[in-house]
Amino acid sequence: MMTLARSVTFLIALVSVASSYALAQPVATPDLSSPEAVAEILLDAATSGDADALSHLCHPDIPQERLEICTMTSEHPNFEGFRGMFTGSRLGGDAEIATTDDLTTARVPIVNDADGTQLGFVNMIQHNGLWYLRGF
Repeated sequence: MMTLARSVTFLIALVSVASSYALAQPVATPDLSSPEAVAEILLDAATSGDADALSHLCHPDIPQERLEICTMTSEHPNFEGFRGMFTGSRLGGDAEIATTDDLTTARVPIVNDADGTQLGFVNMIQHNGLWYLRGF
């Protein structure tokens, strides 16, 4: 028969293991199937302040340092600047896709949500059917 102290110790250990398992669950891989989907993830991260999906938006073969956004967390010193750049923005239309012999790229227009003013483009590259950030 278990003593009360042993029962409490067992219960604490069980809760600890369960919480460790819950924390270890990977972040779901975002939808990278279209340039528009990638741009929406970028805008959603800026609006929500949740930077978890940003690391998935960069191609694994491109050095993460090349695009600061690839390593950005909500604690990053430039995160608020990133949020300010894209909060209040939306997609300005469909992606413009260009294909050469060995490279497919896209650019998605970003506009100010309030008045539709063109703010710029999010540039991407396609690899193995998925789209990744290339620049702004």
